[in-house]
Amino acid sequence: MDLQAPRVVLGMLILGPVWLWPVSATSLERSYYEPPAHFAAVEPDRVVKLQFNLSHQLIRQLPFYFSYTMRGFWDRSGRTKSNPFIDINHHPELQWIFSPRHIFSFEHASNGVDNEPSGPEQRANQSRSVNRFYWQSFWKVPGLSKLWFAPRVDAPIVTKNSTRIHDYIGYASSILEWREDGHVTGYLRYSRGAKGHQFIAQATLDPLGLLDSRHPGNTRLFVEYFNGYGDYLVDFDKKRDVMRVGLRLLQ
Repeated sequence: MDLQAPRVVLGMLILGPVWLWPVSATSLERSYYEPPAHFAAVEPDRVVKLQFNLSHQLIRQLPFYFSYTMRGFWDRSGRTKSNPFIDINHHPELQWIFSPRHIFSFEHASNGVDNEPSGPEQRANQSRSVNRFYWQSFWKVPGLSKLWFAPRVDAPIVTKNSTRIHDYIGYASSILEWREDGHVTGYLRYSRGAKGHQFIAQATLDPLGLLDSRHPGNTRLFVEYFNGYGDYLVDFDKKRDVMRVGLRLLQ
């Protein structure tokens, strides 16, 4: 079954304004302390990164959550009009937040395709998936009340795909978060594997909050720099060096 057509329709409905406007909506990497947000970011080579997040507590008064993140990469260059998505990645996960500072989670990451030819270049053998457990904790940096250190350790279930992917993106991440009024406004993440690394730097700015700090808006200006591997699953073994600009929409 060809699933690309529904994806194209969905992408056009969500991202239609992005085609006309060079700066679109975007968000930080998802954090437990960050509320769900929807976004897309424009790159210089006219690739749009779309992200959608949601999180739901499964049982009231118990710290178990279901979270879902979708990341789509849409080629705006016009090189192909029938199948413009380079890759669409799905990240459902079950989280146990066993204290305000610790998360244990099981995550499935995949791009939801088979190995038939698909994508802008009609490439075959594009199926990618990984199942992993991870643990993440959050600690205030002494003397800097707004700076948090949030290390994360991944333990993938051993398969050929998962081992290859984590060899490029690493098994542990060092993360720094700068928080303002309950929101992550600055973010640095670095990880290294046997064959590659991943570095992400992100920053946001509330333009309405600058005008009136008593009435902050739900829109953030956004800049992201990505360097390394694993930006999207289908080409996890290809190094990317890219700057993205956009807006972040909070719920």
